[in-house]
Amino acid sequence: MGMLPPSFIDFLITRHHVDGVFLTGCNMEDCHNRLGNRWTEQRLAGERDPYLRERVPRERIGKFWAGLTHNKRLAQQLTAFQAQIKGLPPYHRPSRKSSGQQPVGSNETHG
Repeated sequence: MGMLPPSFIDFLITRHHVDGVFLTGCNMEDCHNRLGNRWTEQRLAGERDPYLRERVPRERIGKFWAGLTHNKRLAQQLTAFQAQIKGLPPYHRPSRKSSGQQPVGSNETHG
């Protein structure tokens, strides 16, 4: 999980490729690759670079650190997340705030 860049989650959700993202991996503190799930949690919370942008709605991200032994609970968590996503209104990416300035190269004439 520590190899998953938060920008990929951002891209998937804000570009309307998916309605939500569900993350899973090792149990907390039980990862063969050390700190992957902890780093992912910190990135989602904005506590570690690269962090997940604020524009990404957190209710569209689910996670459950299942490891190899919690398959039944993982299936329950995933089903609950899918139901949560179905209950959300369609995602609309926030528009950029205009600065009131014309773009460079604008053909506006002043007269």
